[in-house]
Amino acid sequence: MKQYKEASDILDRIKKAKRILLSTHVGPDPDSVGSNLAMYEILKKLGKDNVEVISPDRVPKNLAFLPNIKKIKNEDITKVDLSGFDLFISLDAADPYRLTENRSDFQTPANLTVIVIDHHTTNSRYGAINLVDEKIGSTGELLYHLFRQWKVDIGESAAT
Repeated sequence: MKQYKEASDILDRIKKAKRILLSTHVGPDPDSVGSNLAMYEILKKLGKDNVEVISPDRVPKNLAFLPNIKKIKNEDITKVDLSGFDLFISLDAADPYRLTENRSDFQTPANLTVIVIDHHTTNSRYGAINLVDEKIGSTGELLYHLFRQWKVDIGESAAT
C-alpha cells in the first residue's frame, strides 16, 4: 500500500473544517466525478455533515448510476459564495482554471484552505497542501490509498 506524507495533514484539516466544498473540473469525466463522490462519502463517514459538491458543467448521463450523484449541484465555483466555507478540496484538477470557464474571476478567499489531490504531471500545486502522485493512473486510485492510510472503511458506495 502506498503511503503519503501529506495524509495526516489532510486528515487534520478535514477534522477541523466546519464547512467543506468539493468541485469537479470543467467537462467532468468519470475520474473527476467518481473522486468527488468518493471523497463526499468518506467525509460523511468522518462525521462531516456540511459538505457540498458542485460541477461547473453537467455531469455526463452515463454516470447517473453512481451513488450520491444527485448531491452534485450544477454550479460554477466563481458563482458560489465561498465565504462560508473553510476548506476546499480540489480533486483531479491540475490547476485552478480547470475548475471554471470563468478563469479571470477565480480567486479563493484567504480564509479558505485549499487542498489539492491529483495525479496529473502538469499539476501546478496551487493548494496549501498538495498531494500529487504522477506515478498513479487516476485520482480515484490515489484516494483508495489515502483512505486506506486513514484506516477508514471505504465501503461499497465510495468504492463505486
